[in-house]
Amino acid sequence: MRDSEGRRIAIVIHGAFQSHGNIAGAALVLKDSGVKEVHMPDLAGHGAEKDIERSEQNLTERLAEELLSRREINQSLKEGIADSVTVIGHSLGASVALTVATQAMVHSKSLNLILVEPIFWLGSECEGQDHLSQNLDIHTPHNKTHIEITEYLRALLKGDKQQSSDFSLLTNLANLDKATITLIRGGVRTIQSKEEFKIETSEKVITYSVSGQEIGSLVPDNYCNRELFDNQLTIRDAGHNPFASSSFYRWLRLLIS
Repeated sequence: MRDSEGRRIAIVIHGAFQSHGNIAGAALVLKDSGVKEVHMPDLAGHGAEKDIERSEQNLTERLAEELLSRREINQSLKEGIADSVTVIGHSLGASVALTVATQAMVHSKSLNLILVEPIFWLGSECEGQDHLSQNLDIHTPHNKTHIEITEYLRALLKGDKQQSSDFSLLTNLANLDKATITLIRGGVRTIQSKEEFKIETSEKVITYSVSGQEIGSLVPDNYCNRELFDNQLTIRDAGHNPFASSSFYRWLRLLIS
């Protein structure tokens, strides 16, 4: 086992019907910030990866277990106790990230979990619900895993128990001193001004304003309890994909520094 001093590991997980190419910008930021071991795998059934087999087991748990079984990630985590493990998950990947983080933190002194537009947020009674429903209506699954994901997302919209499973994992992680958890939401651009944002923080809630007019903040709801998160951030120019926003990468640098 090699000396693990200074080792920093990151695992970045894309959303449904996407691939690692959709989140490639995160790898550049992570490596530029000194994280040398960056893993950006395609989920099973995405990119060049084979489908997962149908099972009674929770879909996101199976996706996570399959991801953690891959040689590069498995060896990286088990090579020694790392100083930190950062797990970033987008949308469906955020649910997968909860299981990945739960197992990865065993091999690290600290955990930095960043949940970007988590699917359990969109599946709750929040503003993202309509967005998710519309995207499902226009998406045509083209393999077994995509069909299963579509069924899973439709069930989530109807209040499937997966929400409680995700929040149980999230609550367990939030109770650990060595875990830092950040929720990042996208939003709708409401101002086209190119002026610099004014940013204020209060009680872990970050607010954006332009020319004195607020354009972004987080209002916690019944599902996303403020107490579960160390940081909460809304990126108003990003929609459901903050990875397409330059603002996201500026904040990512701060969150992993």
